[in-house]
Amino acid sequence: SDVQFQDSLLNVLRDSLTNANSQVRLCTLQLFHAALQHNDRSTLSSKILPALITLASDDDVTVRIATIAVFGSIIVHCSELDILERVYSQFQMFDSDPKFRDEYHTHVEMIKTFTHIAPHVESKFQEDFILPYLAATASQNNQQQRETKRLETAIYLFEAYSALSCCFHSVESLQNSFLPGLYCLRSDFAQLRPDHVAVIDSITKDLENKLELNRPDGSTLIGNFSSTFNQENLRGRMLNQFSNLRDSTARITRFMKKK
Repeated sequence: SDVQFQDSLLNVLRDSLTNANSQVRLCTLQLFHAALQHNDRSTLSSKILPALITLASDDDVTVRIATIAVFGSIIVHCSELDILERVYSQFQMFDSDPKFRDEYHTHVEMIKTFTHIAPHVESKFQEDFILPYLAATASQNNQQQRETKRLETAIYLFEAYSALSCCFHSVESLQNSFLPGLYCLRSDFAQLRPDHVAVIDSITKDLENKLELNRPDGSTLIGNFSSTFNQENLRGRMLNQFSNLRDSTARITRFMKKK
């Protein structure tokens, strides 16, 4: 039957998680990705997601980076809260590993994935993780010495912010994450692509107006966001939001590796 075939296929794929050849593990990941929409919630939770979490800690950085888009696909196609929380926790774990986090290709894949999932993700995950991550990345990109990488990252960030600008955001997230990130992004474009600055200014002005209208105390927008903007403060907030999920995710990973 189809069910038996799917079970057999998943068992074969699970046995491939520890294959010595990284290309085999990468192909295994791609097959798990293809299987996402063809299995029920129980199979996704008990078999596919644990396998993906295992691959997310793979020794080969290429395999690890390739899992980012797959986790993004789960967010788009799944509405089960317990599964989504485990996926959110995995994104946080990616960012808690400085060596992996600071990989250029990790940044690119994370930004591209967030652009794709922006219309589908819960507002809490946007505010607690995505926007702080993008703001920290935008700030870090201001210091990028290689112009080609700086420009490429800025373009990907622009696409992400454009997608997120269509979503609702709280006053706090606008002030603490969204606008500071845009200000950093504007600095990059002012130096590298001046012809794009007007578009960023338009998005920024729209968000500043929304912030003015919705501030609960009725006060005006004052101060320089960049004076209090700090990458590690942003990452600290992300760590606090997801620390309660980290231990359970790590236990699942260890279990799958033993299998």
